Amino acid sequence: MQETHTDVPALFEEFRDALAREDLPAAVEAAVRIDDAEASVDSLLTDFVTAVDNGETQLARTILGQIAETYERGGEEFEAKVQRAMAAVEQGTLTESEREQLLQFTRNAAQTNLSRTGFLVEAVSFFEGDEGESSLVETTKRVKQAEQNIDSASEAATSTASNADITASPGLLGSSAPDELTQGTSVTLTVTVGNVGDAESGPLSLAVSTEDGLEPGQSSYGVGPLAGGARRRLDVELTGRSAGTHSVTLSLQADRSTVESLNESFTVKETADTVREAIVGSDGGALDATDVRNAISYWADDSPVPGTGGKTVDTETIQRLVTEWVDANGGGDA
Repeated sequence: MQETHTDVPALFEEFRDALAREDLPAAVEAAVRIDDAEASVDSLLTDFVTAVDNGETQLARTILGQIAETYERGGEEFEAKVQRAMAAVEQGTLTESEREQLLQFTRNAAQTNLSRTGFLVEAVSFFEGDEGESSLVETTKRVKQAEQNIDSASEAATSTASNADITASPGLLGSSAPDELTQGTSVTLTVTVGNVGDAESGPLSLAVSTEDGLEPGQSSYGVGPLAGGARRRLDVELTGRSAGTHSVTLSLQADRSTVESLNESFTVKETADTVREAIVGSDGGALDATDVRNAISYWADDSPVPGTGGKTVDTETIQRLVTEWVDANGGGDA
């Protein structure tokens, strides 16, 4: 194996070896360790390029999942830094050089978010056979450079913004939910509201409005006042009523005025997939080691598989998927 920068490649190799031996406990242990592996985005991107260059598609898919999860985990903190920088600029108490530094950081942050999204979309297209390897490698190198640039800019901007005395500045710091559900079933959209200022905010509320194909459990959620630097997570229930892609608008309100809005889209499917269809794809494609690892992750978390109408993965299903993988690969390497 070539030199790597994270534990993921070695752990993935352990996982595939365990599958080949039909050693389910060892495979589960390796899969869980992959999910728990901590690494910087920079290191993950480096290993991702190596895997793509070497034609190790399944490993590359696994690393891409780790990159996406790292982006999601750090999303709230990143957005809080950006919002505090913007609030410090709007406060008007900075020197001209400090103001320009924070403005440059917010511009770079917006570009970094676009680069991340573009990279993830292109990577998925690559795995679906719609993009070339050389194009993806170049895109990965660009996003890696953007990550390095924003890391250094973030440190300096955070130091400057932390020294500013900022009035209450509430905002939406992010949301997360499965992006697919089945008609007649519900998903939970977790929304994080934060106050990046130093003073306590007034009473806040979150208004929820949806298109006809989605129905919210409530149209409004009370947030209450937030102390400086405080955050609160709200669980918004959404039920799919008709098939198609539908959006929900989340509006943070204070004193009957909208402070900030956020839009999310959900695909409502007419019928539920089986667990295998949801994990592998409804086109009946071949099962690979990454699919099995993803199934193990759902099993370990006891969480519903998106698009299945709330079905979870049980031990019998895991064993069946492992047997299918072994039969397809003759017990050898994938």
